[in-house]
Amino acid sequence: MKPNYLKILLIVFCLLFSVYLFTRYVNMPFVGPNATDQNVFSLVARNYNNWGLLNTKFSAIVTLSKNLPAKPLIYFHHPIFMTVFMSFIYKVLGYDFWIGRLSAIIPAFLGLVMIFLLGKEAKKTNFGILVLTIAVLIPATTAFGRMIHYIGAWTLLFVISTGFFCFKYVKSNRKIFFYSALVCVVLGTLSDWAMTYFTPFLFPLMMKNNKKKEGILLVLTSTITAIFFIFYAYLVLGSLGNVTDAILNRSVGRLLSLPFWPLLWGAVLWIRFIVYLNPVFTLLSGIYIYYFVKKLLRKKLDNFDLLLFAFFAVAITHILLFPEGSFGHPFWIYLLVPFIALGSAHIVYEKIKKSYFLLAGILVFSIIFVLRIENWKTEQNLSNLFRYNLAKSISPYFFPYDTLAINPDSVIDEDLLQYQFYQNVKRIKLPVNNFNNINYYVYSCLNCDLKTPNVSFLAQKFKYKEFKSPPGKVFIFFLKQKVENLNLEVKKDAPEILEIKNVKIDRQSYLRKTYNYLLNLLQAPQI
Repeated sequence: MKPNYLKILLIVFCLLFSVYLFTRYVNMPFVGPNATDQNVFSLVARNYNNWGLLNTKFSAIVTLSKNLPAKPLIYFHHPIFMTVFMSFIYKVLGYDFWIGRLSAIIPAFLGLVMIFLLGKEAKKTNFGILVLTIAVLIPATTAFGRMIHYIGAWTLLFVISTGFFCFKYVKSNRKIFFYSALVCVVLGTLSDWAMTYFTPFLFPLMMKNNKKKEGILLVLTSTITAIFFIFYAYLVLGSLGNVTDAILNRSVGRLLSLPFWPLLWGAVLWIRFIVYLNPVFTLLSGIYIYYFVKKLLRKKLDNFDLLLFAFFAVAITHILLFPEGSFGHPFWIYLLVPFIALGSAHIVYEKIKKSYFLLAGILVFSIIFVLRIENWKTEQNLSNLFRYNLAKSISPYFFPYDTLAINPDSVIDEDLLQYQFYQNVKRIKLPVNNFNNINYYVYSCLNCDLKTPNVSFLAQKFKYKEFKSPPGKVFIFFLKQKVENLNLEVKKDAPEILEIKNVKIDRQSYLRKTYNYLLNLLQAPQI
């Protein structure tokens, strides 16, 4: 068959556009919303490389230390596939910020390839291109796809791949596709817990095609893999407290203490659906749900409908099971991307594909919308770049693995100091008379000066250095050093620090004002 070069060109263009979106400011330091996840998981990956996977027992160690501690702090809230892969890519390429993000961009890009193949398999190549186009234009695809977090690109890749191989299997009856699905189930479960409740939602698809045993095997595979990891965590930790804490913190937590929390939670989710999933695609997906219900009542659901049901159900279950997590983290809706892309593409393909002016309007709007949201998310991070610059300005005064005291409301984040600058941190509330064995107190703040009470308290007792990076300021108080020792040069063993310049931010934009208003109104940590 003669290749259709126009279709190939469209596919390549969509993928290249996604690469452009994925790689904008790709080497920016891990600052801004959700920076903690990126710093902490990068620290875990670096510890794997420093001490060895076998020596760490594959444990997600979040302790900052030159040598492997006898009793390290271990983070087993999630399985470990993502951080193990990160350690590999860091080992090969080094520790720049773009390399950390590359560990997420690779599976996110592969996820786009898989969703194209799924669309092509479901109908034809034209539909696959339409699904790919919509997936790329969904802001969540790139905003959350390049982010280092567990409910992220690896989990979504294996969810899409499992759905694709199951769909291929029920159509062709070739076992190779089912075995491929099982591999994806194992790897997906080792990426995050969502796979354990995705496989039960595939059961209707398998049952419809007389694959009951295979459906049961999918569920058993994910369940056994999850039990294996939990048992492994128990052997390492001696208890399941780490895992149960994760469930409780994400299920209840601060959200339930807010008045009228169901209304606040629902409002935050609805705003995120509009912002991160595109209002037009969200509406079209809602229309698809309407037709799905009609077909369900008539008992006319086909394989495509049942697969989309599984994609929708796993995403909604993940949100409902963990209201605190979905309230505090925008990326909790990331699992909805396959359903939104396939569902809205189905409505376009079946109902409005000949309405050329409408389609052109949707395309133009969606391109502008995704670029605007991308700029907004970039602005969020750039507006926090001063925190990195403050930390960078004080880093020459410390050796790696020194312990610093910081103020509880420090504008230099604890995880930033630990991962990016190799400093251990203790939060100490002022005033206090005894700092024990700590040599430095780092006080960082917004728009403060020597007249600020806590700064004044320390300045009257200790020598200090002051650094600025608007709108922030940081003071180093030398608790035990004499004044003649203040002329310090960069330590020989200090890590290489990237040179990142401040970027001018329009802090009075309408979007920023709206964002801040919604934060205050809904009492959400971020939108």
